[in-house]
Amino acid sequence: MWKLLCRIFALLMLVSALAGCADTTEETVYEAEFVDFGISEPDIYNGEKMEISLCGDAMYYVIQHIEEEEGLNGEYRYDIYCMQLGESGKASRLPIEIRRNYFLEYPKILPDCRGDYFLAYKTYGKIYVEKYDGEGKRLFNRQVAVREYDESDIEINEYLVGMVQDGAGNLYVAVKNDIYLLDGDGRICGTASLEPESIHSSINSIVCGMDGKVYCTADRKMYRIDFEASTAREVGRVAENFGMVPVSGSEFLVAAWKKLVLYQLEEDMTTDLVEWQDCDLDTERLVGLTRFEDGRAGVLFYEGSELRMALIQETDGRGKPQREVVTLGVVMRNENLRKSALAFNRQGGPCRVKVKEYWDYTPDSGMTLDEAIASLNLDIVSGSCPDIVNLQYGNLDSFASKGALEDLTHFLEGSGLEKEDFVDAVLKAYTVDGKLLSLPNTFCINTVAVRSDLVGAKTAWTLDEMIELADSHPDSVLFSHVTKQDALEFCMKMNLSCFMDWGKGTCCFDSEEFRKILEFSNRWPLKAVWTDDLDEIDVQYSSGKVLLCPLKLSSPDKISYIYEIYDWADLTFIGYPTIDGSPGHGLDGAGGAYAIFAKSPHKEGAWSFLEALQDSEGEALMAFAEGFPAKKDKLEALFEESMKDPYLTNPTPEKKENLVRRPVSGTASVRDGVWYEKSSYVPIPEEVEEIRRLISLARPAWQDAVAMSIIKEEAASYFHGQKTLDEVVGLIDNRVGLYMDEMSSEG
Repeated sequence: MWKLLCRIFALLMLVSALAGCADTTEETVYEAEFVDFGISEPDIYNGEKMEISLCGDAMYYVIQHIEEEEGLNGEYRYDIYCMQLGESGKASRLPIEIRRNYFLEYPKILPDCRGDYFLAYKTYGKIYVEKYDGEGKRLFNRQVAVREYDESDIEINEYLVGMVQDGAGNLYVAVKNDIYLLDGDGRICGTASLEPESIHSSINSIVCGMDGKVYCTADRKMYRIDFEASTAREVGRVAENFGMVPVSGSEFLVAAWKKLVLYQLEEDMTTDLVEWQDCDLDTERLVGLTRFEDGRAGVLFYEGSELRMALIQETDGRGKPQREVVTLGVVMRNENLRKSALAFNRQGGPCRVKVKEYWDYTPDSGMTLDEAIASLNLDIVSGSCPDIVNLQYGNLDSFASKGALEDLTHFLEGSGLEKEDFVDAVLKAYTVDGKLLSLPNTFCINTVAVRSDLVGAKTAWTLDEMIELADSHPDSVLFSHVTKQDALEFCMKMNLSCFMDWGKGTCCFDSEEFRKILEFSNRWPLKAVWTDDLDEIDVQYSSGKVLLCPLKLSSPDKISYIYEIYDWADLTFIGYPTIDGSPGHGLDGAGGAYAIFAKSPHKEGAWSFLEALQDSEGEALMAFAEGFPAKKDKLEALFEESMKDPYLTNPTPEKKENLVRRPVSGTASVRDGVWYEKSSYVPIPEEVEEIRRLISLARPAWQDAVAMSIIKEEAASYFHGQKTLDEVVGLIDNRVGLYMDEMSSEG
């Protein structure tokens, strides 16, 4: 039964999200029932901690707190609980008393097969194992030796992963990359050590299989531990995970970071069962995996500050409503988007959003970021695209030339939203040939700051003027930690479109303007010279040793920080240099610019998700996003809120005169006698007006990631003196041209 139960996991739905749908299915599905334990995340600022151990149907946890006593600073106390999962959910306290003020790290509890309990913990750099009987009497205490590392300059955290018993009652304690072996009476019998791929590697999980043998996983490898020989033998390869449980003699459920998989040890084969997003499972903080006697899998996780468990079980699918699945394509995992899709799916509407990530960044995949970007962009122009696509790494002009994206104007007109509700610069940036191709809910401004005494009050400048400034200050650097490649990207920031015409499908890198950019970039070092001295960095800006400060404005307070690093001098936000002298303030969708694929069969469902990101509830969904709101009313509300009177000020004497112009707002509290403070600048009205001006001047600067990758790769040979300027220019022009031909010929 276990094999049948675990081989196929499909779409998991919250029962509360199923009401009101007419269409049903009779296919086999699995449901996730969510259980709340009434246990909140510990308050670490008040000395609270909690460590959890899962063992079948039971959860053991140790709570650390500080017990205040009159006249004393307080002592550490520990309460140890057992909760039988699936019953009433009430926890019972174990009669184990730990000595007062005995500081424990990573305490783990394991029930002994004879009704006793093992307790493992780290304290003051040493690891101990203790055994208690059912009445709380301590039976033994053993110190476990810890490996010493030769790298004295690297701080190694000996993390206690967990402990298990084998079929003979022997104890295995996993600490980083070592497994310490004890018999049931606490006698130390040896150590089984793994050979990690790096010094920072660690064991992921350790379990006792159905065969009575003990297995662990680390560095995508599975090991069998031989107690008698004190050895760990590699027996297979399995995904990095946060939990593993046995299913049969040679099969294991493995909780990888994105999905649940079945690993068959004899065949050394992994079968994907279900993705966590199909369970509507919040994956920000996954804790562990267990399996119940009735076959259900239990995934323990934190949602917000509350501890929850998803219980996964099989159903026959009869009468279960179907929901339209809208696929959203992104290059890489995005926590803001994940939270938005999760909240949208839990609303229980007729459709749900599934995120497709193009970049598999696990070490075994062998895929690079550039390859993932190219794959998504090719899908967009070839006609095999997801319903919604993220435009963070794409070139809107390229997609528009192929007619790959849907005009959102008619969706907007049919909703409660109007074009007048949005910031003009945002609509203009994402409108091509009269078609509104995307409607970001947030945006940011990429610009450049410079001391006003160097450039005056300009709002834009040419590439030649920027080079002239650098030439007139030979002892200064262009910007902090500049390299040849950084300078190249800086110069191309607002100029790439000057060399690529997607309407005609041609490029012109074999030009004097591009040669000038390469020659200018080549004057800077190959590698950056870094310093950790923040005061030295500030002096470099204020003294003019660093000329420019590229910045991303994504909140009203950030403009004040730029003034601070220049020691409050008068600044000009001049923007990036352009070939023709047009304003070089780039508008960016802050990673949240999405478009609907023109050939999508789920356009209405896709729009319902994009619309949700703009309404009042959508604002809550995107609470974690960074950027200015794209809607005018929300932007004005943000400006007004940001300029409210401060209630904290910085008492530093030398900055006192500046606080009249740059007050500080924030929160403060005292915990354990320590003062905690979080503060941010309150922008003055003139700074908010500066932001408004930059928004009005901003325009899109589409950075085609594939083209830039080609440019940087070929330019490197020129920067290293391996090829001439003419050779490199010709190679770039040829390769980018071939790329454009390939994109233009698809579809």
